[in-house]
Amino acid sequence: HQATMTFASYCQVCAMPLQQICLIPTGNSDSNTFLIHRGAGGSSDGAGGGAVLPPITFGPAHDWLLRAVAVPLKESEEENGDTGVLFGTVDEGEVVKDGETVADVEDGVGDDYAALHECCWNLAGRPQCFGVLQHISKTKGYRDIENLYHNQDFEFQKLADDSGEWMLHDPIPDDTTDASSHQRSKERIQELLQPPPAEVKAED
Repeated sequence: HQATMTFASYCQVCAMPLQQICLIPTGNSDSNTFLIHRGAGGSSDGAGGGAVLPPITFGPAHDWLLRAVAVPLKESEEENGDTGVLFGTVDEGEVVKDGETVADVEDGVGDDYAALHECCWNLAGRPQCFGVLQHISKTKGYRDIENLYHNQDFEFQKLADDSGEWMLHDPIPDDTTDASSHQRSKERIQELLQPPPAEVKAED
């Protein structure tokens, strides 16, 4: 049988997914069937046998992909000082915490919130409103990733084939990890976080 369909949500800073869900073709030439692999410690369901391996071997270096922040599109502050930034994991376009849906972020931007990795939010200076970051998804660096790897689910296999797995490595790792690929990942995100060039007004 064919696996239940899923869809990915994407960080509005780094363009990487907020899940570790991989669609894996089973190799059955008679039908278009696949497995859904749900990341480190997750299960695989759908059609096919147990010998099919995911394109990425998820481990501690990839845990950051699952830690999400929902940042309000508009700046607001509640009377109790709560700025409205929400934390959780993303499942089918919803930020979930303790089993409860706390925000709708669709594929990355919902009606009221935008989704970021918590690591990317920290690197961005923990903004309380998405406005200062909304230009990033329009940059060439973001669009290049979007055009190559964004689909209904993230194209992990294509990223692996392109030797781009380093982009999935935690940009703020602990001191016990190999620093090289993590630093490269951090530098890519920091480049995306550069402010947009100031508009030059034409002289009369």
